[in-house]
Amino acid sequence: MSGYTVITDPACSIRSNANVTLSGNGSLSTGGIYAAGSISIPPWVPESGTEFSNDGTIPDPYQSDSALQNAIAQLSPGTGSALTTPGWGPPLTFNPGTYSSFTTGGSSNVTLNPGLYIINGPISFSGNTTVTGNGVTIVSSGNISVSGSFTGNLTAPGTSPTGGGISGILMASTGSSVAFSGSFSFPFTGVLYFPNASVSMSGSTALGSSGCAELIGGSLTLSGSANFSGSCSSLGAPSYGSVTGTSTVSLVQ
Repeated sequence: MSGYTVITDPACSIRSNANVTLSGNGSLSTGGIYAAGSISIPPWVPESGTEFSNDGTIPDPYQSDSALQNAIAQLSPGTGSALTTPGWGPPLTFNPGTYSSFTTGGSSNVTLNPGLYIINGPISFSGNTTVTGNGVTIVSSGNISVSGSFTGNLTAPGTSPTGGGISGILMASTGSSVAFSGSFSFPFTGVLYFPNASVSMSGSTALGSSGCAELIGGSLTLSGSANFSGSCSSLGAPSYGSVTGTSTVSLVQ
């Protein structure tokens, strides 16, 4: 974490299976910071929550989630037609299905109907595009890029998903890179699951929301602001935790 990083998740924890390092300024409001290795946070950074270094590792909390792993098993890179927006014109509505890529741009307004979207390739959200959807799960085999003035009002399925959606899971990817940059707003509700990816967030971004907003990544590099909350049990997401007396986690590496 660098620059002016602000993380607000007072009832949740940050967990790393390696190290946690913060340089620059900002503030951390957490229920605790746990690392298998070292924790390095400057003394001038306001911080709530106890640090626990050399605290061991935890397994991938979703490796045994059959619904998610079955969806990932459906990925076949290159299969399907491209899901794109022209960047202008009337609002668009997309349905669940199998697509080779998902690209937005320009000034499009897109609604995603509830269900499972299998993206056999990359996802790129950019421009002054707004994408809205409730009860949506997006599973991708490619890298993900979110930039520009994109707005994403997306909510994961709850405990009674339709159209093949997965309870609690908003986005998942087997790709190696996930990048959030620019001045976008992404007040998502659900779990972002990127276990193999280097996840970066920069610029004047707004990522996450109150309620359920969990992020799992191979590595996390944050230099913007984030509002994470691990209260995802109402959406049927598995519970796991590090803080005594709780069962929620917001950031996992």
